Amino acid sequence: MISDLKRNFAEPDSAVGGAEFVGTSLSGGGDSGKETVDRVWGPLKADNPHWKMIDTHRGYHLFAVRRGAVEAEVRVPGTVLQPESPSRAPARFRVVNGVPGVRREA
Repeated sequence: MISDLKRNFAEPDSAVGGAEFVGTSLSGGGDSGKETVDRVWGPLKADNPHWKMIDTHRGYHLFAVRRGAVEAEVRVPGTVLQPESPSRAPARFRVVNGVPGVRREA
């Protein structure tokens, strides 16, 4: 999950105070993906506009920490059931110093 951190989540127009990057376990529990998002998280999206990305695929984030920004790339393996599975980058995000919140780059 990648989201903006609101100062008060009970107020949708509340100011953004930070950014949050949360990943799944890398391999525990086998493969997971879109069907889990649609079934479990999909119904909640409308009430959570601060969510920038919800994805339950196994994977990790790569971060590039720079002086004026943090860049994050979401990495997802094709499967965790095979030792050597190619990965893909379904999304990239950026948090800019002095600009509250997360911006999706791709």
